[in-house]
Amino acid sequence: MKIFLFSVIYFLSVIFGAEAVNIIGFPRAQCSGSTVGRCINIAHNVCCVFPYGGIIATAAFFSLLHECTVGIWYYETDSRVCGIARETASGLLSYICITGGRAVAGGGAAWFDLSLCRTAGSRTAASEEELAGLLEGPSNCTSQQIATHYALSEDGKGAYVLTPTQEQLEELNTLPVAGTRAEEIEIMKRYNATYYDDVSLVPDIEDLDGLLVPDDY
Repeated sequence: MKIFLFSVIYFLSVIFGAEAVNIIGFPRAQCSGSTVGRCINIAHNVCCVFPYGGIIATAAFFSLLHECTVGIWYYETDSRVCGIARETASGLLSYICITGGRAVAGGGAAWFDLSLCRTAGSRTAASEEELAGLLEGPSNCTSQQIATHYALSEDGKGAYVLTPTQEQLEELNTLPVAGTRAEEIEIMKRYNATYYDDVSLVPDIEDLDGLLVPDDY
């Protein structure tokens, strides 16, 4: 099924220029553990921001990187730029996880279209120099999107969902990193997160592709 969906998305991206990239944050390297946050159908040059306190991500998962695009996982991110790149991946790839090689909390993730030309049947990749320019210092993201965050209930059947405001994000950045599910739930309640008593009721749950699952600390 994944191969079929990937083929459809790729076909649409080439023929119609569709942009359908999901960026999902995970608490551990190799994108393991339960999903902690995501940006769905995020456009290129937009930074998907994760806090570096509270409920954090240390790895970023990209559902698809088109041909002539690059995905980047950044260190700490402020309100102006994505930050400094810690790992990259270039398309054509599907279901790719990048971590930066060590567990560093939070930051941002984005994808960039490096095509120099787009015609009906061809896309030409950018040069190595242009790619290097993306990785030397802060990114040139045009805007930001704060990731929607998740925490499972104690029994793993329900879920708390929160899309932090900018003020809440700044507060989260000052919190100690949650080390248990109970601590994650406490943070979610503190910010009046929406609670769903059945995980299947979480909006757009199908885009998580089974990645919101119980995870023991």
